[in-house]
Amino acid sequence: MRNQQLLLIFVVPLFLCSCVRYVAGRVGLTDEAPRLQSLPVEGKEVYFLGMMHLARPAFYANTQKVVEDLQAKGFVCYLESITGVDSNTRPAFDTTAFRKFRKLLKLQVGVQYSKNDNPIMQKMVKQLGLVDQPNYPLMGVQRYRWVDMSYSDLVRIYEFKHAPVLLDSCDLNTALDKPYSCSGAGSGRRSFLEEVMQYERNRFIAQTVLRSEDKKILILYGKAHYDGVLAELRLAATQAAAVRR
Repeated sequence: MRNQQLLLIFVVPLFLCSCVRYVAGRVGLTDEAPRLQSLPVEGKEVYFLGMMHLARPAFYANTQKVVEDLQAKGFVCYLESITGVDSNTRPAFDTTAFRKFRKLLKLQVGVQYSKNDNPIMQKMVKQLGLVDQPNYPLMGVQRYRWVDMSYSDLVRIYEFKHAPVLLDSCDLNTALDKPYSCSGAGSGRRSFLEEVMQYERNRFIAQTVLRSEDKKILILYGKAHYDGVLAELRLAATQAAAVRR
């Protein structure tokens, strides 16, 4: 019996620690440096630097080295940052769209990843020494363009494809900077993430790159976007070749 107790005391924490490190490694939280990958765009040099919103300090230090090196060679950074202002239709922050966005994802938007109350996430942060992604200037970004969509656009696309996102009294009365746990939230989360947050934003990035007059482009975006952006650029190249025949 005593041996079993000792096993629980010493082996179980070791097992949990190993699991945390395994999961963190699988998703890239323990990467020491970002992966720089090229993208095929005729007449342009385009690179994709896959970012992590939570990582070790070394990751962001190495990000800064890559950014500064390429900017010295004339590259312009294209940055990820969903905006609350839709410059095309609304000059002010769209709180209704923001509340719908929050309901679709079922989370408190704007909270730093290191402050997430998920116990597994907190264990990773503590054991692995993870920190939040610094502001872009702190990673050496000087020449840049914001290349992302607005909350309004993202919600509008989801509602067009599926159904209106209805806000109830809980959604409307929960302050935007407070913890969020209203009933019915998250029911469209998977569709919203796959069809809008990934697919539509990947299309937006690719189309922006193709239409841009910039000849040297460095895209700083979440690493999960690379494959989708690559697919969109290849599709555009195939379609352009077909037109030229």
